[in-house]
Amino acid sequence: MDEVKYKKGDIVLFRYGQKIKNGTIVIVDAQGTFFQQEEPSYDIEVTNDLLDQNGLYKHIQQSWIL
Repeated sequence: MDEVKYKKGDIVLFRYGQKIKNGTIVIVDAQGTFFQQEEPSYDIEVTNDLLDQNGLYKHIQQSWIL
């Protein structure tokens, strides 16, 4: 398993489908998720989305963070 690169409170850019989002990490899942255990994942809170798609984005894999 990859090492955790980010911590709670870090502001990151991440891919979500075909879009790029900006948000703050609120939860670190160092062991991955139910769906995959190969890399850490994060729950990221988006509050200033230009398309007004604010919310908590869950289970964002580390490889999706730019």
